[in-house]
Amino acid sequence: MVQPSLTVRKEGVGRCTKVHQNINLEKLRNGYLFTEIAWRELQHLEKYPNAKVISLGIGDTTQPIPDNISMSMANYARALATAEGYRGYGAEQGNKELRKAIAETYYKDVLVKESEVFVSDGSQCDIARLLLVLGSNVTVAAQDPSFPVIFFSSP
Repeated sequence: MVQPSLTVRKEGVGRCTKVHQNINLEKLRNGYLFTEIAWRELQHLEKYPNAKVISLGIGDTTQPIPDNISMSMANYARALATAEGYRGYGAEQGNKELRKAIAETYYKDVLVKESEVFVSDGSQCDIARLLLVLGSNVTVAAQDPSFPVIFFSSP
């Protein structure tokens, strides 16, 4: 039996494999915006302990999830523990019923079909995947403000 091996070599500051990676991801390690915001908030509160701070850093919600949404999520999760309710991985475009509901609710006036709706785990992941797939020699437009990873991980 052939044993798999991984050749690791010293390059630059850290250790890496021979697999090409986006070197701009290195920018995230020490200068990530949310870490900086948290550090500055802590410093401010130490200096002004009675200050009332409204954090606009990481998406700290201001209202609880509505009961009908949390109950629906709980019921869906409970159903996964039964043979009738269990579902493995869904379609790569997202849950068909959800895509249909999105098309009918938000896009019925512009005639968007459910097959044209894509449901993912979030735009941050999608944009990062696009950058990985397309490489660093392309121009990508992104809204600003946005997640810092989008800007720090691209040239």
